[in-house]
Amino acid sequence: MVDFKKNIGKTVFAIPTGEFARHCEKDTVLPAQVVKVGRVNVTLSFQGREKVCRMHEVYFNRVFVDGANGGYKIFTTEEVARNHIEAKAFRVALREAIGDLSDAELLMIKKSLKK
Repeated sequence: MVDFKKNIGKTVFAIPTGEFARHCEKDTVLPAQVVKVGRVNVTLSFQGREKVCRMHEVYFNRVFVDGANGGYKIFTTEEVARNHIEAKAFRVALREAIGDLSDAELLMIKKSLKK
């Protein structure tokens, strides 16, 4: 969870989501500076260009840009952002691998995890 008010003037790291992700290279992490924080909005500066983003009501590390079908996942360090990308890729690979397993194999895994 990112506390935007504690990070005013500091650099955070953003992973584009939705429409913004389509216009970036895969696994892009963008540095952004927190300029201003309101009750519902946060202003981020990407290379000098400011964007007013609406904070997500449930996921406090996500923001959305009004009028766009996209936003950003925000992290306090680049390392945490890169770890998120790596974990997401592993999660996808794991889901694909599990999809190829039979019911008996899945039950064996379940039993071994309970031990």
